[in-house]
Amino acid sequence: MLSNNNLILLLILLLCQAWWVRGSGPPRLNVSDEVLVDKQTQNLLSLRCEGSEPVYWDWTPEGLTFEYMDIENSIHPDTDHPYVSVLTVNEPQTEDTGFYFCFYDGLGDDDWQTNKQHVDSTYVYVDDGSHVFLDYQRYTELIHTTTSDTLTIPCRTTRPNVTVKLTKDGQDLTNDVKVGEYDHRVGFVLRNLQTQDAGRYQCRSGENVSRPYVAFVNPSISQNLPKPYIDMEMNQHFVVGNPFSLECMLLWMSQVTFHWELPDLTTNTIRETSTKGDYRISTLTVTNATVTDSGQYKCTVSASQHISNDVLYSVEVVETQNPYINISSGTNVILVSAGENLQWKSMVRAYPADPILVYSNWTGQEVDETNKRVRTEHKASIAESWLYIDNVTALDHGKYVLEGTTSNGKQKDSVTCYIKVMSKPTPWLEGVPEYVSPGEEMRVSCVARGFPLPKTAWLFKVCTTGTHNCTSDYQELLNTTALSSTHPKPGNIKNTTIAFVPQRSGLLQCLASNDNDTEVTVQPIPISDVGGLFVMQHTGDDGKDMMVFKPSDKVEVIVSDTFSLVCAAAKFTYSNVTLTYSGQELMAVRNDSEWSWKHVIEGRVTENYEGTYTCTGTLHNDNSKETIKELKVNVHPQEKVKFKPDSNMLPGGHTVMVQEKTLFILNCTVTGTPKPNITWFKDNQELKPTDPFFDGETVTLKDNGQRLVMKYSLYAGMYQCVAQNRVNQLYGYLTLDIMDTGMSPWAKAYLVVTIIGIVVLVVVVICLVRRVKTE
Repeated sequence: MLSNNNLILLLILLLCQAWWVRGSGPPRLNVSDEVLVDKQTQNLLSLRCEGSEPVYWDWTPEGLTFEYMDIENSIHPDTDHPYVSVLTVNEPQTEDTGFYFCFYDGLGDDDWQTNKQHVDSTYVYVDDGSHVFLDYQRYTELIHTTTSDTLTIPCRTTRPNVTVKLTKDGQDLTNDVKVGEYDHRVGFVLRNLQTQDAGRYQCRSGENVSRPYVAFVNPSISQNLPKPYIDMEMNQHFVVGNPFSLECMLLWMSQVTFHWELPDLTTNTIRETSTKGDYRISTLTVTNATVTDSGQYKCTVSASQHISNDVLYSVEVVETQNPYINISSGTNVILVSAGENLQWKSMVRAYPADPILVYSNWTGQEVDETNKRVRTEHKASIAESWLYIDNVTALDHGKYVLEGTTSNGKQKDSVTCYIKVMSKPTPWLEGVPEYVSPGEEMRVSCVARGFPLPKTAWLFKVCTTGTHNCTSDYQELLNTTALSSTHPKPGNIKNTTIAFVPQRSGLLQCLASNDNDTEVTVQPIPISDVGGLFVMQHTGDDGKDMMVFKPSDKVEVIVSDTFSLVCAAAKFTYSNVTLTYSGQELMAVRNDSEWSWKHVIEGRVTENYEGTYTCTGTLHNDNSKETIKELKVNVHPQEKVKFKPDSNMLPGGHTVMVQEKTLFILNCTVTGTPKPNITWFKDNQELKPTDPFFDGETVTLKDNGQRLVMKYSLYAGMYQCVAQNRVNQLYGYLTLDIMDTGMSPWAKAYLVVTIIGIVVLVVVVICLVRRVKTE
């Protein structure tokens, strides 16, 4: 058994170990690997770092000193990272672009980029909107190197993902085999140098150029091999349990041998050699990383008749890595012309390296990749994501968002890019009615899609009898009222709304123009005073209009009805109209106006009115094109008003006895043509449907007033109904009496029992009194 002292010592050791585990977390910044400060919208750079022990700051921009910044330190107990430091730079300048490090005390000089347990870093770009390159000054910089070393052209940029090309003595050298991939934070690196690589170098991005660099390449004294370099994937993570790979690369034309030295000789690795162009490559893969794999990795290259060369790379394997995702883009605006192909590149750094990535357009909907013009591509190993749109159109204009989510769904990030498609205007008119009535104000909108946003103008061409022989010119539309001018999403649409009263029929034109072209859209504006462009309308005896909308319709009329039938059409669209009856043209009244052709038949219906009426409209400039509508008229004879058999309202009248609280219906049911109207009276007073007498509960009217229904309560009196049409009148009478029902049998029985009980009680009382007196 353990002694008390040993037990106490063990507990102290366990507590110390727990405290070390709890407090040994690496420092962490509140930003991703890269930060872009846009001076046009930001005037402050703020970085926050948390650590399990006191943290310190360092940076690579040489001109940045403490007088331009503020560092505030604080302690927050009971957290995993209690030590907090905030670095703030007011009014950052482009020269402040560079690496910023947050680290623990005791960090070695070679540990800045690899010792992730003791340092966290970010690269800050400061973009003033004017300069692409940090070294935009025009004086020449001299660079000296040797053939056994590398040549770095340090043309760094003020923002990421800018396309940069390298020239030497005026010739494009960007794709030369000696030139490594451009790094915005470093510049171009040339390897496997020869003395003829000396010369004047300059970097270019569009119209922007860096300062010139004059390189002097001296021959190496010895026959050293060029210095190799170690590269790795951008989404490489050194975490326990995960694999990682390092590539040792040498620009060399002949056979070469690679040799690796590892911190842990027992580590399981896979080693492969390959060739990529003129590069010789050795790939070292650690299949299952452990903390013992931390340390220096040395790659040595050797070749016959040459002195070997080597390169070192430090790796720090951490126990765990919190999931994160950081998405950045070199631009937030892309200008592209319609018809061109578009590419939008974003950098996606994440752990795990397989986040869920979704592109959405300005509507918030995911981009439609079933459309063959649109596709996306995600390259996790090199941290790139691409959106491709081929043959761009104005409909592709707008804001696009790339949103990423880690595989565990806990971390998210997004980046936005506004794609501006330079396109000619495409205008169209909205709110244009089929026709307008004389003097009617119309409100119409011209919607024009294009970028830059189009300017719009309103024109009108007078064509009173259609467009077939309209020779007038378009004139500026005067006397309009501007109602609104808006620019709805996605930003390449202009919507202009006006109000005006057309004085004559014609053509309304909206002209839209921008720097790319001018386009017009035209809509006819017919004026009609007949309620449409082609109208067949019947007006009956009740004064109601019936428009014939279908090619064929019918109507029921009665002898002596008022009859009116109109066949009309707008002069702007039609050259004439005719109205025929069963194939014969009628002697209709012609009632044309300034706006329309109109044939009218009016009169009182007789049996001869029955038949089919045809309204034909002839279109301008083509007599073979006609519009036809037909109306079939059925004529019915007039009939006197008569009582139906179920009517209890009789011409001579009668009396009905009804018990209270029973349902009773007064029926004044009649027949007749035209349909009779019913009027009710009670005790010679007219009962109107709006009177309180008809409360909808106890008394109601039904069947078009032919039935008076009483519920729950009855109202005695003399009732009269008058049924009439234009042929005759008919009177019906009924006197309603309410029967006194008296007591019910149960009530009578209850009363008898009560009386008997009282009598018995009286007898008993008398007997008791007498007995008392006797005693």
